[in-house]
This record gives sequence, C-alpha cells and structure tokens, in this order.
Amino acid sequence: MNARISQARRWQGRSPVLAPAAGLRYGVAAVAALAALGVRWALDPVLGAHSPYLPSALAVIVAAWFGGRGPGFASTALSTLGIQFLLIEPRYSFAIAHREAVAGLALFVVVASLISVLVGGLRASQLASTRAEEALWRKAQLVNLSHDAIITADSSRRITGWNLGAEEMYGWTEAEAMGKSIHDLLYTGAGVSTAGIDEILNREGRWDGELNHVARDGRRLLVESRQKLVRDDANQPVGILEINRDLTERKRAEAQLAAEYRKNTAILESISDGFNTFDREWRYTYVNPTAAKMVGKTPEELLGRVVWELWPQAADSPFGVAYRRAVAENIPVQVEAFYPEPLNRWFEVRCYPSPEGLSLFFTDTTERRHTEERLRQTQKLESIGLLAGGVAHDFNNILTVIMGSASSGLAECVSCEHCKAILSASERAAYLTRQLLAYAGKGHTVTRLIDLTDLVSRSKELLSASVPKRVSLGFSLSKDLPCLEADPSQIEQVLMNLVINAGEAIPPRSDGLIEIATRSFEVTPEIAHRHSQAYDVAAGNYVCLEVRDDGDGMDEATASHIFDPFFTTKFTGRGLGLAALQGIVRTAKGFVEVGSSPGCGTTFRVFLPASGKKRPPESARSTPRQQVRGDSTILVVEDEEMVRKLACAILRRNGYNVLEAQDGKDALRVLADSPSLPSLVLLDLAMPVMGGDELLPILKAKFPSLKIVMSSGYPEDEARKVAPDGSIASFLQKPYTEAALTEKIAQALEAR
Repeated sequence: MNARISQARRWQGRSPVLAPAAGLRYGVAAVAALAALGVRWALDPVLGAHSPYLPSALAVIVAAWFGGRGPGFASTALSTLGIQFLLIEPRYSFAIAHREAVAGLALFVVVASLISVLVGGLRASQLASTRAEEALWRKAQLVNLSHDAIITADSSRRITGWNLGAEEMYGWTEAEAMGKSIHDLLYTGAGVSTAGIDEILNREGRWDGELNHVARDGRRLLVESRQKLVRDDANQPVGILEINRDLTERKRAEAQLAAEYRKNTAILESISDGFNTFDREWRYTYVNPTAAKMVGKTPEELLGRVVWELWPQAADSPFGVAYRRAVAENIPVQVEAFYPEPLNRWFEVRCYPSPEGLSLFFTDTTERRHTEERLRQTQKLESIGLLAGGVAHDFNNILTVIMGSASSGLAECVSCEHCKAILSASERAAYLTRQLLAYAGKGHTVTRLIDLTDLVSRSKELLSASVPKRVSLGFSLSKDLPCLEADPSQIEQVLMNLVINAGEAIPPRSDGLIEIATRSFEVTPEIAHRHSQAYDVAAGNYVCLEVRDDGDGMDEATASHIFDPFFTTKFTGRGLGLAALQGIVRTAKGFVEVGSSPGCGTTFRVFLPASGKKRPPESARSTPRQQVRGDSTILVVEDEEMVRKLACAILRRNGYNVLEAQDGKDALRVLADSPSLPSLVLLDLAMPVMGGDELLPILKAKFPSLKIVMSSGYPEDEARKVAPDGSIASFLQKPYTEAALTEKIAQALEAR
C-alpha cells in the first residue's frame, strides 16, 4: 500500500508534456530569421557576396525544430525577403540584377521548405513519442493504483507482469511471481478446466468467470477473472492479460445476507400478520401472502402498484393519515381503525419509516373485536337474564295474586268490568315480563316444527287488526319452504313486533303499504362472518321473514340503536319489542338485517336456520276442558303467603281438600303429621329454607306415587333443569288464573 501511495505522489508531481503556444512558436521563428539576417549583415564586409544563405538556413532549422512546419515556413519566407532586400544586388531593393542570384534565392526557398517539412515532422514525431510515453507511464501508475490483481503472461501462461494489487491479494512480490505458471502458483480451480478456459480464449479471444485461487498464506480466494488473449500483427498469440477481483468477502457477505433474507422471508410468509413495504412513491415493493389474502388479491397484483391508486378511499382514512405521518415525522406509528370499502374490516397497523420508504405490519382484528363484542353481549345478556329472572319470579308472584283474584272475582260475577280490567292489565304485565325474558334469551320455549308461510297465513287477520286502517298489507309467501324448529308463539311475537313497528313507521293519517314475504335463503360463510359480531351464525340453509314498509325510514344514528332496550322514536314507555325480537332470533341461532334510509322506508329481514325435518300432519285440535271440581287432597307448598292463600282458596272453592306449607322443610312436617298421603303436591320452585329443587328428590324417594305439579315464575325450561325426566306430572307457569290452576291440577290427577 505504501508503494502504491508513493507512486501516486510521484505521478501527481510530474508535469505533463505540453506544446508551446502558437504565438511563442511563431515569435521564435521571426526572431531566429532576424537574428540570422543580422549576423549575415554584420559579416558582410568580410564575406561580401559569398554565403548569404547559411545563417538563414540555420534559422529555419531552429524555427522548425521549436515550432514545427508552420514556423519553419514562416522563417523561410521572412529570411527570403530579408536576403533579397539586404544582400542581393541591387541592395535595399526587391529587384535582382543577376540571373544567378535568382537561381540561388530559389534554391534557398526550396531547401528551406524541405528543412521545414523534415525538421517539423521530426519534431512532431518526437512530441508524439514523448506523449505516448507519458500516457503509458500514467497507465502504469493506474495499474499499480488498482486494488485488482493485474497480471500479464506469455502464451504459455508464464507471468511477465505482476502489479501491486496482485502482490496484496496473493502475497507474492513481483520478483517472486515473475516467470512462474499462473495456474501452478495460484492452484487455479474453476467450474471449467484450465484447458477449457484456454480453448475459449483461443476461440473467442476473451474469458470471464469465477476462479478459485489459493494465496501464499493458504487463504482460499474466490475471484472474478477477466482474461484477454493478445495477438501480434500476424494474428499469433503472444500473451494473456488477466485482471482478477477478490470476491471472497463479498460472496461471504452475500451468502449471509441471502441466508438472512431466506430466513426473514420464511418468517414473513408464515406469520399470521400482514406485512407490506413501500418505496418513497408509495409503491408496493413487498407483499407477504397474508397481506395479499387480507385484501383479496395476489402479491403479483399489488407489487409495483401505488397504494393510493388501488385504494383511493384509504387516502383520508386513519390508516392513510398514519402512513403519511410516519414518513413525514420519521417516527413509528400505530393505529387501529375500520379499513375502508371494499375491505370492511378492523385492522391494527404498525408503520415503521425507513430511508427507502415504509414498512407495515397489520393484523386483522375483526374476529377479536367480534369476539369481544359477543363477550360483552353475553355478559350483558347474562346480567339482564339474572335481572329478568329475579324480576319475573317476584313480579309473577304478585301477578299471580292479582290475576288469580281477578279471575276468581270474574267467576263469581261474570259482568264485573273491574275484574275484567284488572285481568287484562295483568295479562299485559305478564306479556311485558315474557318480552324481557325473550330479550335475555331466557324466554319460555316450546320447540316445534313450523311452516313459516303457514304461520304468516294464519296470522293475516290479526296482523290487519294491528296496523292503522289506511295502511295496506301485501303478502308474497313462498310455498314449500323448509321447516323451522322453534317456538310458534315466539315466531308469532317476532312477526307481530315487525308489523306493528312497520305500521308505526308510516306517518299518521297517511296511506301506506307493508309487504310481508317469506323465502328460503342460502347463507354463505362470507354472510355468516359479516354478522358474527352480533350473532352466532353458521353457514347453511335459512328461512327468511321479510317485512318492508314505505314509511319515513331511519338515519344511521337511529338504526344503530333500534335493538337497545326501551329505545323508541315514538313515545316514552315502549321500545322492548325489537330488543325482545333480537333476543328470540339470537336464541334461535338466526340473525337480523335492517335496511333503511330517510324517506325511503325500512326493510327488516329475519333469517332463521332451516330444519332438515319434515312437519308431521296436524291432528285435530282438542276442545277446551270443562270446569272440573275435585275431591282429592292437595298439598300447596309456597313461600309467598298471598300466592299460597290464593291457591288454597281457589282449590277449596273447587272442592279440593287443601294442606298448606311455607317451604320444603314445613312440607315434610305436614306430610309426617297427615293421617293420609295427599293425591298431589303443588310445589313452588324457589323458596327459602328448603326449595322445591331440594324437596323434589326427597318426595320422589319417600313417596314415589305422589304426583307433583311444579310452579314457578321462571321459564319452564329453566325450571325443568332441576327436575329429572318423569319426576313431575306437569308445570304451571306463573302468573296463572283460576282456570289455568284448576285445569293443570285436574290434568295431573287424571294422568296415569
């Protein structure tokens, strides 16, 4: 390296060969000619007419040697004029007296011109040679300044030149390498044989490729070699020029980078997160398969495309703002937002700027958000379910007393309007409780196979009576629908709620139309995924109930709250209908779609899973039972005193012998003291001290023949969870009327 630096310094200190300027060259020619004339003029007294041309000939030689042919000709011309004017008779005149003088002057002109041509050519040749030597010297210095190994060899590959780059790369000095075979010295190895390389050199004149060499200290080197065959004028090989560049470290680094790239690529292509990179002009430079799949495209469709051209709607979205902020402020940015049409999903995006552009990691958080929302909905429903259950139990006990007393009063005085009003109000209160339980997904259900078209058809008269007189109903009911497996009363409740809601959406004293349609529908996985945030939906065959009105419609803000409990746009105190509808549909594993806009009406579509079962033919409806009076003994076990007293009074009025107990423990005492076993026990489910769930297995163990009717304000399916199959004769839902109580007791006593 020191030798290379010193040579460079010597090169920098050496002045290049330059030709004199034209003015100087012609000035020297003029001075030489005048000087020669002056010398000849001074010697004229001695020489006389002899040798007038010799000094001028010397001047021409000087002018041509210093300035070239042009200054030589100039000196010839100036000398000719001077000699004619000063030295040829008559003097001081351009006339010539003697013919011999004319011949002599002409001969001088010819000779001087030849001298100018010959000496000027010699000067040009010498100057060109000097310049060539200078160029060769400079090239030699460049060769030694190169870090590449530059080697020359004869036709048999014996080394004839070895630069400083070769010394540094291989470790041998020029003196040590000279005359040795390149292949033997460096242990040349390649993908092709050395003989094959020589064959290509002889055929094509050059060879480029990679060679394996061994340095003096045993290091293995991989070099990029360029070789050229040098030929003489007879086209015979006379030497080889070889330039080798050490690729060892570069190849090692490239291999490491390639390994890192493969590892990182494998990681990026296997992770569940999306990963993109962009250049400074927002073009995709890398897209992993997950990212492409998330946006519904292939990596090839995205690479090289500008992101804003593909997703113009994303430019002003939270993601677009985050991207630009990351690049503008050169800081990482994280944002989670809803990615715009057509993706319609939630993404969490992490932006990392770099000098080359921007890297993005993004995670589809839609499922997580849906799961969190479903969890919140579940927790909300569980809370409401607990509240509804407690309210139903206590409220139904109160309603039992009210309804039972009103029905008993009505039995004694059929025309009592007060009893009728009380009974009607109580039934509405009981319906409100059932709606609350339905919203919480804990309503009383009796599952049957239902033909939705048949159910709507049988409800036409009731539906017509439920809407304003100026509103017409239209029906488009599909035949041969697959059956539903649901509670008919709940589906009727859904239908009634939708129709009543549609009627209220039409402005008062205005003509309107409500269209009711049924049809089958295939729910794809994409549709199921779209509704998975609010409903537990699976792909498959569904039956659709559609109710469309031409009323005022709703804006987005209103539509987002229509399923909230007690939310209403009409008047205070209502609004549980759609909330209960959603609870019923959710329990049935269905979902609801709502389409509406201001001034364009509203469409509700309820989708319920179709059943693969066929509905059996309906049997003839049974006629209502006649009022039955009994003489059996009944044990009433009820902790609410008002309910217990009412039930006992009704049963005694209908001819039964009645025993009373306020809880399970008290019931066991009453049974132990009774001389005979009662025929039936009317057993409340929830009681202090010992509830019906604790008493039931004791009664079945001690008195297996004892018939039991369980009563509760909780829904029947919830109450039956504590009663093994066959352990109770029947279930009596609170609140109940006198007729309902006596009917259940009579049925249970008659059953075998």
